[in-house]
Amino acid sequence: MKDRLITLVFALAAFVLSLFLLIPPHPSEKELSLPTTEDKGSAGLKGLYQWLKSNDVAIYSLRKGFNTLNQPNSRPATGNILFLSLPQHTHALHDEWLDLHTWIKRGNTVFILAAGYFKPEWAQEKNSFYAINQLLKGFDLTLSKTKTEHDLNDKKINKSFKHYIDALKDNLASLLPEDITLHPDSKHPLTQQVSSVQSKITPSLLNNQWAIKANNTLALKLLSFPNTSNHPLLWQLEAGKGQLFLSLSPNIFSNELLNQADNAKLLANTLALSLGNNGQVIFDDYHFGLSHLYDANTFFSDTRLHQTLGFIAILWLLYVLGYTNRLAPVQKTRQKPAAVDFVKAMAGFFSHHLNQQTVAHTLTQRLIHDLRLRRQFANDTLTWQCLYQHPQLSKQQIDFLKQADQKHPVSLHKLTYIITEIRKTLFL
Repeated sequence: MKDRLITLVFALAAFVLSLFLLIPPHPSEKELSLPTTEDKGSAGLKGLYQWLKSNDVAIYSLRKGFNTLNQPNSRPATGNILFLSLPQHTHALHDEWLDLHTWIKRGNTVFILAAGYFKPEWAQEKNSFYAINQLLKGFDLTLSKTKTEHDLNDKKINKSFKHYIDALKDNLASLLPEDITLHPDSKHPLTQQVSSVQSKITPSLLNNQWAIKANNTLALKLLSFPNTSNHPLLWQLEAGKGQLFLSLSPNIFSNELLNQADNAKLLANTLALSLGNNGQVIFDDYHFGLSHLYDANTFFSDTRLHQTLGFIAILWLLYVLGYTNRLAPVQKTRQKPAAVDFVKAMAGFFSHHLNQQTVAHTLTQRLIHDLRLRRQFANDTLTWQCLYQHPQLSKQQIDFLKQADQKHPVSLHKLTYIITEIRKTLFL
């Protein structure tokens, strides 16, 4: 009983140690919010996804690469709209951009939500403009930036120490996000009944103004910052039979801002303008970690996994308590066979298949053959005469050997002894 109690204690300790080593600790800091249809945080698109679903809009969470957009499925070939957040956590491959170009030119829409004038936590230390131009260059479009006039004039001013201190304070303040209200830049079906759009900006990012360079393609400004047209925030761009909407604010349709100002109305106008009959609203979840191939959250939240692990743990504990090395019978170690074991096995084999007379005759003939070769006798008769005439060998020994040669019943033990003595005497 004491052995089982000790085993139980150490088994439970090993189980607790395994859990401690294998199960990652929950981070104490706030979980990063991502622009996906499953994220309920400030930057997530769960609210948009649920709002569309409640209004019976066909929606689809893309959990594979852009190449699947061109594959035959239940989705119509045209009249779909894809919401694409940039920069992506997993960058799209070059072939994926080519597939996306083909899909757009066929008559579909992409609404780009890029981290341009505002950098949420999920876009920190990432450049969204490279990915934007990867998409735009397929339509002879380029997004480029130039220094603002204020910055160019500021370099010509002789700056005092106080000016540097004030500039440092302004720079620090410019790194903090601010709420801003945007207004339509022109009359357009997209901005119909839209008087204002709520967004967030990082003031330091306004030091650069962005412009679309289009070759034989229409690029229409739809939203700009208040009191200026040098900082457009939303464009409509032609793309073959399809179109692009480029927003340099990544969160105008996020959980935090969708219900602010006329953001929802802007979204409704976008769907009315772009979504065709039976068309789908598609969300790019694949490049933010949600994949049909493997979903870690779904896997670890599955009750079947917990039940399986619990069953294995209970079975292991019962095995440890019910059968241990201390309680099991001791087993003898098996020795490796040696050469003598092989000889014994062969001797046993032949002893069951040959009679004593045959064995005795064979042993005697072997002795006579070796002696004949050693002394170079012409025949066996001379060999037997040599044995009878040898002074150190008795006549009784040679007669016993003669009986064995003639297959008379003799003792194999005695015969073996006599043959050994004769070989020693004759140096065979």
